[in-house]
Amino acid sequence: MPFTSWRGTLEPVEFGDVTVPADESLFLCIGAANRDPARFPDPDRLDLSRPTPGHLAFGHGAHYCLGAHIGRMTAEAAVSTVLRRLPGLRPDGMPRWRPSMFERGLSVLPVAWDVPQKVQQGAAR
Repeated sequence: MPFTSWRGTLEPVEFGDVTVPADESLFLCIGAANRDPARFPDPDRLDLSRPTPGHLAFGHGAHYCLGAHIGRMTAEAAVSTVLRRLPGLRPDGMPRWRPSMFERGLSVLPVAWDVPQKVQQGAAR
């Protein structure tokens, strides 16, 4: 199960029906944090256009990632550039996830490219 890091409690903390006493050590397991089907429809499907209100990809509260904004901008620029330059690129098979104790990420993203007619014609000249 992927975890993010060790945390310690300074005071009792309630998680649902469980109270963790003060001065306890915890490993936070976040493998399912953004995959709750009640909040994220079809959570195991890779959907780059899915609205993601309240996800925890960049942390939360005092542990929120300082680079979140630039990370979002970089990912948006990279994905939109690839899709613009390779029209006809589409998923082709099941993505495979990298086994990791620390973070969830793709190891394989199979794609196919249906080369548009004008690109084929331009290459034939």
